[in-house]
Amino acid sequence: MAAPCACRGAAPVPAEYCGNEFLAGFLRSLVSRCSLIIAQYEAADRHSCPPTEHGAILEAIGANDEALAVKLMAAHIDHIEAKIDVREKTAPPDLSAIFSKTNKEN
Repeated sequence: MAAPCACRGAAPVPAEYCGNEFLAGFLRSLVSRCSLIIAQYEAADRHSCPPTEHGAILEAIGANDEALAVKLMAAHIDHIEAKIDVREKTAPPDLSAIFSKTNKEN
């Protein structure tokens, strides 16, 4: 099983730091939904995104380097997309396993 992604819970931080409650709330909701999708469809043989990605994105934002922040975020999203497999599953999902895995990662 892949290591938990440090993304979960991290995304609202820049918005909260900037005092943008609307954006922070939106990002909290988005991260929650994405976490459930990732937990359900994560391919066991794919590695989680490295935690260094998050720090690099935040550093670029802090340095007001928009081009670098966009480039790093796009690469980060590509890593997340690469680790999920949304093909039809033959067995029904094990909701207790999904939710226990998500709970441990938060």
